[in-house]
Amino acid sequence: MPTLARIVVGAGLGAIAAYFYSTKVFVQQLLRVAQKLGSEWESLAIHMGFTQADVHKFKCDHPYNTEQQILAMLTAWRDREGRNATRHNLQLVLREAGVDYDAISSLDDYRPRIVEIEEG
Repeated sequence: MPTLARIVVGAGLGAIAAYFYSTKVFVQQLLRVAQKLGSEWESLAIHMGFTQADVHKFKCDHPYNTEQQILAMLTAWRDREGRNATRHNLQLVLREAGVDYDAISSLDDYRPRIVEIEEG
């Protein structure tokens, strides 16, 4: 009979907080934020350190698709930030920029899928 391999983590609140602060933001999370943002994304891009030329490039690379323009900007932020591109840091940047709460909280709603592997 095959056995089911599972990882059980007995973590306290400190470990959970450390995970939250160090977890790199997933593309799916960036997409959820992109879906919540509107025309304010251009001022957010400037706040995040992008230039007007960068914004123009995001728009030219994805004409007629605002969601893809925003996703390109958020992905570029993630790539530029490297290890610092965490969910926590993105939420901080979004709050500082005055982004709507729905966009910020959409990062909390993401739950990665848990996959169980049968050994046998």
